[in-house]
Amino acid sequence: MALTINYNNLMLEFQSKEMYLLSSNSAVWDIYRVVQFDKAYVIRIPKRRTESTVEVFEKNYLKLIELKIPTVKIFARIKVDEFDAILTEDINYDSEIIYVTYNSINSETQRKVELLSAFFFQNKKSEKTSDYEEYRFSNKIVDILNFQGFLEEIITMLKYVSGEKYVIEFDSYFIGTQKNTSKSKLDYKIIDLDHIFHRPDDTYDKILINNIYEFYRALSGFIDYFIAPINRNIYLNQLKNWKDTYEP
Repeated sequence: MALTINYNNLMLEFQSKEMYLLSSNSAVWDIYRVVQFDKAYVIRIPKRRTESTVEVFEKNYLKLIELKIPTVKIFARIKVDEFDAILTEDINYDSEIIYVTYNSINSETQRKVELLSAFFFQNKKSEKTSDYEEYRFSNKIVDILNFQGFLEEIITMLKYVSGEKYVIEFDSYFIGTQKNTSKSKLDYKIIDLDHIFHRPDDTYDKILINNIYEFYRALSGFIDYFIAPINRNIYLNQLKNWKDTYEP
């Protein structure tokens, strides 16, 4: 596979050997990293090679930018061979903060969390779990330094998005933490843009309930997989209380 990209007047040329498979667990994308000029990019190639997949991703990206919701900063539609694909920055490459989603390690396995370490080492060759999720799973966060403040930030965002009649499903959220520590603040970005839906005919309350539930799924999954057992139930209980408080 060869790839030539003209992005921002910068010509990027890659051969297949330079495209590192970052993750193939997604049902929709094969996700590669390429590095050039000390910058890393992510290339998403639709598994079904359909233009509509790329169009949905682009449409949702433009909406997030309009709404000023945190997401990737670089975005371009590109061609890989004759197929449409997406290029973004690799938000985790050479960064002190890494953003992860439990969905990328959960989507093709129903194993319990306790068996996940075995999954990393027995994973079938046809599947590739993201290195970042593997790192965070092996180096769990013990203490979250801004948990209540983070939840308040999220409910403000969810009320705003709900007022705009959009639902953001759980697998869109990537949760950020400091890489080389067991104590960290939380951050978030919307990175997986396939599951953001406009619901113009639904009521505000219905959309807000959906958005709260979807974020609850995202963060409870993150806690289950990436927070150390010693404090896991504390954060899960606080998250449930938050959900019960704000659901209309």
